[in-house]
Amino acid sequence: MNASLLWLNGGEASSDMATEVADGSLERRVLGLLLGLIGVMLVARFGRSNIRLTGLLPELWILFVGWSACSIFWSDKPAITVKRLLFFLFVLAFTGGCALLAERVVVGFALGFIVLNLIVGVVAELFCGTFKPFQAGYRFAGTFHPNLQGASLALGVLFALWWRRQSRKANSSARRLLFLITAGCACFLGLTDSRTSIVALLAALLFSGMLIVLRDRPRLVPVLSVGVALIFAVWLTAWLLLPAGTLSSSSLIETNRDNGDPSELTGRVDVWKECLQYSALKPWTGYGFNSFWSADHIEKFSSDLQWPINQSHSSYIQELLDLGVPGLLLYVAILIISLHKCIIRFFRGNEFYGLCAALIVFILIHNLSESINVLPTFPNFAFNIVALRAAFLPASGKSLTLKAPAIATAGSRA
Repeated sequence: MNASLLWLNGGEASSDMATEVADGSLERRVLGLLLGLIGVMLVARFGRSNIRLTGLLPELWILFVGWSACSIFWSDKPAITVKRLLFFLFVLAFTGGCALLAERVVVGFALGFIVLNLIVGVVAELFCGTFKPFQAGYRFAGTFHPNLQGASLALGVLFALWWRRQSRKANSSARRLLFLITAGCACFLGLTDSRTSIVALLAALLFSGMLIVLRDRPRLVPVLSVGVALIFAVWLTAWLLLPAGTLSSSSLIETNRDNGDPSELTGRVDVWKECLQYSALKPWTGYGFNSFWSADHIEKFSSDLQWPINQSHSSYIQELLDLGVPGLLLYVAILIISLHKCIIRFFRGNEFYGLCAALIVFILIHNLSESINVLPTFPNFAFNIVALRAAFLPASGKSLTLKAPAIATAGSRA
């Protein structure tokens, strides 16, 4: 509840981060075990008649989990690797169980999680006295870091818009509710000032529009192509005519958080350079599943770069550090093939997989400068549901109509 206070004070101290990694968390272990048990029960209840092993994607998942497990043998911190691998397996079991539920339940649960966390976050900031949306330099954090809050709210916008599209025949009150959720998430996303989440959301929305046009309005494809060409032509003309640097990537992404060159992405480039130096020492095996950011590395990076660091700020670099080149290639392959399967299922008439494809596009872009998508966070949970559905559940043809009033009773029909 005091996350916004921590953020205002520069974030959690590196010594506290290192202590947390070294000591672990009893609550986290208990929660992981409970989630795993729930997942096993869901799989036992719904999996027998639904799970199918077809195509390359299930094999990639098995290889990825197997490679992660094998990393125990060459990990620098095997005790940390074992604990985090077990937690990952528990959460993956829970995610797999959730992936077996009806589509409307999955979307309803995701949106409910996002909205409730937003409400709790606003209450927390009001209680702490940090909710100051009109103050210069303010970033909405709620109970998360602003960047994680931004990713969650961006997915809220994406989920609500797709749900509203699929609920065109629903009653007007349900559509108004979805509109309010979209507007609320978008407003607070802006307050987080999370550039990565905003850019990734815009790309996912553009991709969604292109998917819908290509499937439902193929005659508009030439018009869409001309529109994109005109936008590019206008930008190119402005870039040539305006003073040098006006439309450079640095000036476009600059905010009051940047010290010096904003193309350094608030220190991320320096983090990446150091991470890649460490990766070059163990390129094929990595340092063990989710184990690179040990107490020693947190203290070392934080001391060298003069700010608290406990992650790579790039999911791709994070996977490279933890699981080496094989782990990174398996992770990227799961992303790309899941996207391909979702697009195919959307073009065959299942609206739900259009949302899934847009979500994966968001993750693909968001991964470039954030590593939260390979950590136990909500965006990672949402992606794993999509990827596991694409891998282990057959396409169901036309998806169920996503009606807001059906959320409460959908579980009994899942």
